[in-house]
Amino acid sequence: MVQRVTASRGAEFPTGIELLHDQTRNKGTAFTEKERDALKLRGLLPPRVLTQDQQMEKILELTGSGGAHVRAREGAARGVGAPASDRAGVWGGAPC
Repeated sequence: MVQRVTASRGAEFPTGIELLHDQTRNKGTAFTEKERDALKLRGLLPPRVLTQDQQMEKILELTGSGGAHVRAREGAARGVGAPASDRAGVWGGAPC
């Protein structure tokens, strides 16, 4: 049975996992402690509450370098930028 909460305006609101699957209503970790209790989200989200603005700042910090952190990680996986001795181990052959 799907549980729903009636909002102050009389509209029904999904709770629990149904709410988390609703992309238009899911705020991720921005649900307050009070909302988590009322909407039966306790234990379904990480314990730390981050506002939507804090979540956006975190995303911008990660992507603000124009994706350089992603390129660096991909390069490391390919052995780019690693010492020649490391690249030899990655490729199993002679250094480039």
